[in-house]
Amino acid sequence: HGDTHALNPGLFHSCRIDEVVNAVRTACRDFADAPVALAGFSLGGNFALRVALRAPEAVAYAFAACPVVSPAAGLFGLENGPWIYQRYFLHKWRRSLRRKRDAFPDVEWFTREDLAGDLRGLTRALVLRHTDFGSLENYLDGYSIAGDRLASLRVPATILTAADDPIIPVADFHALRLPPNVELDIAAHGGHCGFLDGAFPHSFVEPYATQRVLRAFVG
Repeated sequence: HGDTHALNPGLFHSCRIDEVVNAVRTACRDFADAPVALAGFSLGGNFALRVALRAPEAVAYAFAACPVVSPAAGLFGLENGPWIYQRYFLHKWRRSLRRKRDAFPDVEWFTREDLAGDLRGLTRALVLRHTDFGSLENYLDGYSIAGDRLASLRVPATILTAADDPIIPVADFHALRLPPNVELDIAAHGGHCGFLDGAFPHSFVEPYATQRVLRAFVG
């Protein structure tokens, strides 16, 4: 979210979908003459699909690359996949939390032990200290798009994933119940949001997504 930590004392988390939907609706009103497409990777892809589900009047198309389907499975994948993913995620999250602490030093955010813990422990601390979900399991279920949760999605959308994604299980995508307007494309290779085209560090996702957006808007 950029350098916005001092704007309010609340912590953002993955179940805070209503304010994201409201922000998208506001932006769409400001650009009413142009169709709006949402695109996201991983958790951003999860958000793009959930916003499209809740605001079909504002969003004309959604593109999601390797979206988190079952957050519980995604957390397990981060914990047990290649170490660099969890390390990168924790580094960015801890840095963000420290900025929040610096902006609001009087708030009791997390203990030193919380910040030094692993991803599951820090997520659980977030849930118990700063949400009303009561348990880590309830929180993870709160932003799941698994099973039939996208069945009523009216917006044209594309979900791109890879069979060899080490974080998001491909079985989660096979189990989705999707309407005809949602395209599911499972590449044999691509890892988690990589999709390298052989000319490192270039990825085929950007031209792929552009082609899909043009197809949705132009036909």
